[in-house]
Amino acid sequence: MNKSNHFNPDYFENMRHQIPPVRAVIRESECIGCMKCIHACPIDAIIGAPKLMHT
Repeated sequence: MNKSNHFNPDYFENMRHQIPPVRAVIRESECIGCMKCIHACPIDAIIGAPKLMHT
């Protein structure tokens, strides 16, 4: 097996520790209730209703 075909099982574990955590913040003063943030959030962490402020 050459090096290009060798997979290091620790590769992704090591990568996870190198990437800083990311936190999205909703600017409530600018929220118009368009719901674009709700549809874009991959973990359903945003709650709100159409035309109301989301948190």
